[in-house]
Amino acid sequence: MAEIIWDKSLLKKPIHPAIDIVDDTFYFGLMLPIKTTHVENGLVFITNNKEVFPATQEELDKRRLKLMYPDVFIELRWNPEDIKKFLDSNEENNNPTFKSLLILLINSLKKYIELADEDMYTVVSLWIIGTYVLPIWRTYPYLSISGARRCGKSKLLAFLNQVAFNSLFSIDISTSTIYRLIQSTRCTLLIDEAERLSSPEKSEAMRNILNAGYKRGGKVYRSDKLKDTIKPRSFDAFSAKALVSYEGIEDITEDRCIQITMLRGMNPEIINSEIDEFDERWAKIRDKLYSFALLHFKEIKNLYDNFKEPSLTARERELWKPILVLAQYFGVYPRILAFALKESKTKIDEEILEARENIVLQALEKLVDEDRVYYISEIKNKIIENYNKEDEPIPKWLTSHWIGRCLSRTFKLRESIQHAGKRGRRITRSEVENLCKRYGVPLSSLSSFYQRDGTNDTNGTNGTRQTGETI
Repeated sequence: MAEIIWDKSLLKKPIHPAIDIVDDTFYFGLMLPIKTTHVENGLVFITNNKEVFPATQEELDKRRLKLMYPDVFIELRWNPEDIKKFLDSNEENNNPTFKSLLILLINSLKKYIELADEDMYTVVSLWIIGTYVLPIWRTYPYLSISGARRCGKSKLLAFLNQVAFNSLFSIDISTSTIYRLIQSTRCTLLIDEAERLSSPEKSEAMRNILNAGYKRGGKVYRSDKLKDTIKPRSFDAFSAKALVSYEGIEDITEDRCIQITMLRGMNPEIINSEIDEFDERWAKIRDKLYSFALLHFKEIKNLYDNFKEPSLTARERELWKPILVLAQYFGVYPRILAFALKESKTKIDEEILEARENIVLQALEKLVDEDRVYYISEIKNKIIENYNKEDEPIPKWLTSHWIGRCLSRTFKLRESIQHAGKRGRRITRSEVENLCKRYGVPLSSLSSFYQRDGTNDTNGTNGTRQTGETI
């Protein structure tokens, strides 16, 4: 007879097959050769207590553990010889000093990558270290890499591929496989800008993964076909992620990313340096990262659980918390906090500017009902009219000069006309509709009326002279 178990202490505790903390014990799951009647690769757990055991049913039962997800065979990224050294050595002899590990990563990064801000080398290095203690974090920031062509965006991803925890490029992997790999390996997912050229299905899958995978416990859903039925299934999407930003995901990544804007390099030695995936230095760095995580996770977790930083907003504190906690541990907190505050202010300033631009666009959406010249004074009056409806004071920044710059520089409406001492821009309804779609400004019923009516007079008739004078 089936019996419900109410006492949780009688249940086996789930453990992630790749990386987990269970009852204050840190586990790395690795695929290592196991000898039974023959030799084959199997899942083996290594703990901070220097315990090592195969993830067989017998060994898991002894420890009252059960696998949370099926194990997946992936490349072994911790050299077996280094694992043996870690297990055989005492803590003092195998304890990578925190200063040397951070400096090692920063110097390695500087050899291959030019970043615009010196502090960003430290931030990226701390982010890499954080991927090896992922179970500590409730949220983990993405890295969003942007910049002009040939500035090293893909090269930075290639660097992360060598040193981040269980790193994986997404481009050559099917969507169903990506779901399963994130769930079973907690892989650091690396997304290049080539993803924007992939299939619509994969693009949508990436949006879902990025939307859900920022917080621990975030799920994505997929329908699996089983015989004659289709069954919805959830996949755990939480993992570290770094991406070259591309059009179509800005709304998702904006609040989840630390932004890295790259400039074209000036140092020929760095520009011409190549990341050799077979270079033994990568394995040595990963060895130190694995060892560091096992030996130091308790101190880091304690800092995380007690972290407070009132100078950041709640949203920015959530984003930066893992990096700032690691900065505390490595003794670089004041400098990285100042950097985080500067980045947060930049983001706020950009949001304010974007809000101002949207105000102009909302006015254009209501004003532009035909293709003609619209004077700056007309546009300004429409903005003021909208403000008056909201009973808000007219802001000081709302000047004709600022509106003109916004039209030219932001919206690329550059066909300037000057008549009778008044400045204007030739603007078409289709241009405004296109801009509204890009900036997320709702279109009014005017749009559908305009299309039905066929009012698309570009020759200056239908109420407007070619000079731009309004009749």
